[in-house]
Amino acid sequence: MQKQGYRHSTVKYCVQSLKSIARRSSLLRPESAKSYLATAPISESRKAKLTEDLARFYAYKHLPFDKPNYRRIEKLPFIPLEVEVDQLISGCSRKVATYLQLIKETGIRAGEAWNLKWTDLDSEQRTISITPEKNSNPRHMPISTQLVGMLNALPKRHKLIFRNPSIDPLTVPQDERYSPCPVRSFHWRGLCKSTRSNGGSLVSTSFVDADGLHIEKLAT
Repeated sequence: MQKQGYRHSTVKYCVQSLKSIARRSSLLRPESAKSYLATAPISESRKAKLTEDLARFYAYKHLPFDKPNYRRIEKLPFIPLEVEVDQLISGCSRKVATYLQLIKETGIRAGEAWNLKWTDLDSEQRTISITPEKNSNPRHMPISTQLVGMLNALPKRHKLIFRNPSIDPLTVPQDERYSPCPVRSFHWRGLCKSTRSNGGSLVSTSFVDADGLHIEKLAT
């Protein structure tokens, strides 16, 4: 998969998925894996993802695999009220609050925020440069004076704003990586998606009210 251009995180999650299936079926027997998926108490979307992982694995092993027809089910995201997001942010630690405030204001992806460098921040112009992921586009995003202050209040120990680049986030224990925020028991992935969804619906009006700025296009 790495030779085909897949990211390290994608490869690692695929391997984890295959190991999970192997604990519950005979992985080298495609029909056994299909029987497990047919009765597994997981969503159709999850089954569709596991089917793609299995198809790549069996192609690598040169084993015939008649891929079952599972389809990803798109669901409307949970969009909290702005006051709920603000309460959530105020109850988190300084770094987490800054991270969520950034996602709320700009609507950028969690991974894009996670990989931001200090050199991407222009405090004078109140903008931040976004390096895209998942086929998005590079862009400059205006941010509020409040967020500029929150970012500059963070310690500048590394070249990245929110993390140590020498530590692979995938090696962090899962219970720590998805540890809940003290305000609500949201896991990190759902928390960031909800905050980003809220930001996408509020960012233009909130900037016009607060700083006289306007964003023409949100992250997609």
